[in-house]
Amino acid sequence: MLLVNREKISQLICGIRFERTFRMSDITGQIFDTVLHDEFSPFGTDFFPHFEEFGTQDKVLVNSEKGYYLRINTSDIIFQYTLHSQINSQEKEIFWFRNDAINFIIDKIIHENGIQNIIRFGFMVTHLIEGENLGGNVLNQLTKGEINNADQFTLRFGNKDVTADGITKSGVNDYVNKITTIRQIGEKEYDITLDYQYYFLPQLVKLKGWNTSNFFDRAFHNLDNKFYTMTNLLVNKH
Repeated sequence: MLLVNREKISQLICGIRFERTFRMSDITGQIFDTVLHDEFSPFGTDFFPHFEEFGTQDKVLVNSEKGYYLRINTSDIIFQYTLHSQINSQEKEIFWFRNDAINFIIDKIIHENGIQNIIRFGFMVTHLIEGENLGGNVLNQLTKGEINNADQFTLRFGNKDVTADGITKSGVNDYVNKITTIRQIGEKEYDITLDYQYYFLPQLVKLKGWNTSNFFDRAFHNLDNKFYTMTNLLVNKH
């Protein structure tokens, strides 16, 4: 039985980290105006009806009811999108996220405001699943039967992989870090997340022109061909 699969995707998050610049505090209002009012924006005031501020350097457009937010501080831009469709239209939401929303963020927020020196481009896919004692199933395997029940369970681990640029380009040591998290959030509820992160070494001066389409293709290939196989072996009872 496959507990973890595309049908269980609940949230998509993209995070872009850049070299810290305190200029962001001065231009965040201008950026948010673009997000809310630009004629080509995929968002708008209905998408983000509220604004929150955490100090002077951390500001958020938010839709708490829908589970959306766009957060900007001096070193990060983070966009969270919660899926609400049925499985037959899920691919449309994923397409909108990776093409319309992220490309707008790159073009209108990062490129047009001269944000440079990109450190990391990250993509998280979270799945919400229900099951009896899934944490115990994992521990049963890891401890060879010594522990077979678990409450408040969290398992998190990462593994690094090389990139094509890291292999073929002189002076480039880019790598991908793939972080898996299995976390109990209720008595029988768990979220299971793949955090697929691309690190630029050295920093990427300009993000515009970097092949984000290829990045998302590789992230979803890893999700479909490695992540689901691994996590289902862990959480299913043997």
